Amino acid sequence: MGDEMKKSFFPDTITLYNKAKGDRGQDEWYRTVLDGCYWVKETVKTATDNNAASISSNISVRILQRQEYKSPSEWVKDEPGFTLNVGDLILLGEHDVQITGTGEFTVSAIKSKYGGIEIKAVHIWDKPFMKNKHYRVLGV
Repeated sequence: MGDEMKKSFFPDTITLYNKAKGDRGQDEWYRTVLDGCYWVKETVKTATDNNAASISSNISVRILQRQEYKSPSEWVKDEPGFTLNVGDLILLGEHDVQITGTGEFTVSAIKSKYGGIEIKAVHIWDKPFMKNKHYRVLGV
């Protein structure tokens, strides 16, 4: 698939923050900007037993497969590459903010300010017959 075709199917850029434990057990975050992604927000409406309506939002992000990807067990902080793991953070667009864990730089503050998601599930779509091999991430 050509670059122009990929851009039309995967037009978004995301900022991924991989979480790792530091030397003293504290959370550390490693930032990677990825283009060739597709961010989808879905509104889900469900009816409850007492006929009340419930509305929730689900976000899925599809990321074109690339060589820099490492499985969570292979990924090493401070080395080139990225992983996708439950608890990591994704923001739509390119952002240079760093997560420090204090004040306005906590995960919840950044997620609230920029509308990001925490990864809840990762699926790897890499069947031999697929033209657009990619990773699909679900989050809230």
